[in-house]
Amino acid sequence: MHTGLNYNQLFDSAFFNAEFGLNQILYLFKLKVVLKTKKMSLNKVMLIGNLGIDPVVKYLENNRVVAQFTLATNEAFLDKNGERKVETEWHNIELWDQLAKSVDQLKLKGLLKKGTQVYIEGKIRSEMYKDANGLEVMRKKIKASQVQLLGMPKSNTQSMNEPPQEG
Repeated sequence: MHTGLNYNQLFDSAFFNAEFGLNQILYLFKLKVVLKTKKMSLNKVMLIGNLGIDPVVKYLENNRVVAQFTLATNEAFLDKNGERKVETEWHNIELWDQLAKSVDQLKLKGLLKKGTQVYIEGKIRSEMYKDANGLEVMRKKIKASQVQLLGMPKSNTQSMNEPPQEG
């Protein structure tokens, strides 16, 4: 409709353009006021990857439940020599209460385990703790608000970053 115009140009042109009705002008005015008075931010993460470990589920006091696992996401690219490379990023995932109970049920049914492909939606969280040397360390984790199964782990296969198993 008005591509290429910034918000102020769009707002100013609304008063001189027949395609804008009173409702659209009032909406634009309200939007302009909100954008000028509030600083907007967003903390949302969407990941598709494979579980690096079986979920660890803990039942805590006050009927709280927490589930944790790592998630590997891979990015493939060509290096300067034209060779295909894959980089893996590991994410610490944390789920609470009803979502953690659902993870536990899926784990017990054998549907959620190391290697399972999932979609995770959530927020980035930071926590501070002291390491063995007494130094403060910041750890990032994803507090998941949604988990969706996408695929089952392949049997007898290894991840690209997992050392070969001997035996």
